[in-house]
Amino acid sequence: MTAFLSLTSCKVDGGENIYSEVDFSACLPDDAQIAVLRIDYTLAGSFLRNINTDYEYTLPAFINGSCHIKLRKGIYLLAFDGDATLADGTVRRVRFAGHSVNRDALPLTGDHETVLLNLAYLQQ
Repeated sequence: MTAFLSLTSCKVDGGENIYSEVDFSACLPDDAQIAVLRIDYTLAGSFLRNINTDYEYTLPAFINGSCHIKLRKGIYLLAFDGDATLADGTVRRVRFAGHSVNRDALPLTGDHETVLLNLAYLQQ
């Protein structure tokens, strides 16, 4: 029983936390306020992938332009298209591709990380 508990612990042998609490904030080029942002995971180009483990995570909806998730520490690729409902009720298609390739990978190795995502509007 002891071995099982030590394998499922959130700490490694040195007492270091293996998870990072990550806060994502999204902003638009015109500084419009995002009420809700939902990522379209039906697209192959939408992903949050740990490149060390190849595990893919699903980000929750962004409420008031931000979301929070607990991830295993590592190096990540992140890209997505989604629908942003703005504060005035307008819905716009947006894209983030800032960490979509290995050379631009996102290191999430601290106990707490804050990441700013500069979105682009897509043509409708």
